Amino acid sequence: MNFLPIKNITFKTSLSQEEVVSRLRENTEPEKNLRFGFFSKKKTKRYEGIIAEKYFLIKRIIEYGNSFLPIIKGTIQKDIHGTKVKIKMRLKTFVSVFMGIWCVGVGIGFISILISSINKNGFEPVIFLPLGMFLFAYLLTLGGFKAESAKSIKDLEEILNGRRIK
Repeated sequence: MNFLPIKNITFKTSLSQEEVVSRLRENTEPEKNLRFGFFSKKKTKRYEGIIAEKYFLIKRIIEYGNSFLPIIKGTIQKDIHGTKVKIKMRLKTFVSVFMGIWCVGVGIGFISILISSINKNGFEPVIFLPLGMFLFAYLLTLGGFKAESAKSIKDLEEILNGRRIK
């Protein structure tokens, strides 16, 4: 079980490399910076991003906010009986850095409350506050990422007409 919001998957498909690229392009539109409120338009495709001949960088188009939406990087490689598509899903860099800083700050808070409790020779229930904050942030991040990555995996299996081998 992976405890971090990172997922590595390999798909095997009987499609040729050109067919894989074509199918990905059929389901991907160029990225738009403004996709909310007045600037929102009906989505025409499932993904937005860049599709090249041997790699792609995409993310799902969603009509709601989710900072933990996976960024999907993939490589397309010819194989003996078709094509292999290796995918790495991860968080946006800004979200990863923000959550790292948040967790370090909460960890420092926990250590300082723990030291204070030890120095006073007594237990203080406030020690559970930073642990709760850490657990909340962790579960929120992992839950948001896993829900979205599961949808993308299902979509990509369908688009690639492939099966997961890893």
